[in-house]
Amino acid sequence: MGNNLQAMFNPQSIAVVGASEDNGKLGYTITENLIRFGFPGEIFPINQKYMTVLGRKAYPSLSSVGKPVDLVLSAVGASATVDVAEECSRSRSKAMVAYAANFREVGEDGRKLEAALNEIADRTGLSVLGPNTPGFINGNISLNATFFPFRVQKGNVAVMTQSGGVGGGIYYKALEEHMPIGLWIGVGNRSNLDFGDLILYLGQDKTVDVIGIYMEGTERGDQLVSSLARVIPRKPVVLYKAGRADSADRLTLSHTGSLSGSQGIYRGVLKQAGVIQVDSVAELVCACKGLAVAGEPKGERIGMVTPSGGGSIIVFDLLMEWDCLLPQFSQDTDRTIRRIMKNANSVVYKNPLDLTTTGFEAGFYGRVAEALAMDVNIDIIIAVFPIHKYFPPPDDKFIEIRKKVGKPIIVYWIAVDRPNHEYENRRKVLEENGIPVFLLPEEAAWAARTMAVRSRSMHPAP
Repeated sequence: MGNNLQAMFNPQSIAVVGASEDNGKLGYTITENLIRFGFPGEIFPINQKYMTVLGRKAYPSLSSVGKPVDLVLSAVGASATVDVAEECSRSRSKAMVAYAANFREVGEDGRKLEAALNEIADRTGLSVLGPNTPGFINGNISLNATFFPFRVQKGNVAVMTQSGGVGGGIYYKALEEHMPIGLWIGVGNRSNLDFGDLILYLGQDKTVDVIGIYMEGTERGDQLVSSLARVIPRKPVVLYKAGRADSADRLTLSHTGSLSGSQGIYRGVLKQAGVIQVDSVAELVCACKGLAVAGEPKGERIGMVTPSGGGSIIVFDLLMEWDCLLPQFSQDTDRTIRRIMKNANSVVYKNPLDLTTTGFEAGFYGRVAEALAMDVNIDIIIAVFPIHKYFPPPDDKFIEIRKKVGKPIIVYWIAVDRPNHEYENRRKVLEENGIPVFLLPEEAAWAARTMAVRSRSMHPAP
């Protein structure tokens, strides 16, 4: 399976069965994406109706290519997809993406077709992604093997999704957050490759540091838990499980042919496995971003500094609801902060540390943030700063602290003007230096809570 998945996600050559010159056809969109986004390997359009497709020589069949192709993209209907799988086995191709719908999610006839597809995969060792899948993206090799116009990017986050539509939302939210999704995989009906298989593959993929999952359900729960147990000690897994209402089983079954199962059972089993569970698409993205950009903390204790009340209150409320730890500062830190702030009566000298308006001055704020980061009682820092043209944030100081101390720093900018390119550039520089920036209080809280949960699961209290 491992070699097959390497051929799938890092292919040297790709054949598109059903490649077309008709821009209304799936085979056109998939072939165009391969070319437009710069897949560096060989591309073989397969369609007996054409001599060329999008400027590439076309072939009447897989066998006529004259050599095995690493990955076959099947852009034909459900019944023909089964035939393509058989041809893959004869042509010694190792992996195939089956985009077609109308398999088990539509009833008995589709179930029979999917059984035939499974039989070929089991008999020949062919690895099949799907059917009923949007495909996948590996931005680390400039490969878009989907029918979506997603631009590809290099990145250390892998996302698996059981819905193309929800997965698209995750991808675009990640782009908005500058979060690097390198691998994006639509699992579809999981006829051959299920979550467990893909988790094991991503666990050994050196380009992947964080795994995010949108899941509706699986029939192979034991395989899923077993795979998670093997991978989570090395890489964090963040999961958003949908289909929580009892009546959602009907919708899930009609979508990807999967039973969602009891939400309570899922949450308990996944928590025991060390999965970081989230409750929305936005939380999934922000949770992954925190870990992907800042890395894993050495502990779960959070320290927060702010010169403004409102946004920090929301962050604090959420952290308290999640039972996160915001310990008191050490005596040395308390003395240092009081000295920096000249013992001003307006400052609240406890965690969270509210500097009030005195903290708008970047020099004061940066020195206090450094003192907080040096505290032996603090593992994760949340730095809240209101954006104003007369009070620029202490970016250079944050970067200096990050390099000097090494603890994760989560920056939450209050009231930033998003279209302002100056702040987009500032944000990019901070994130390139391992400091994730968020523009809403919930997002900063999600990232901090994720880091704390990850540390807690890796270093449980005795």
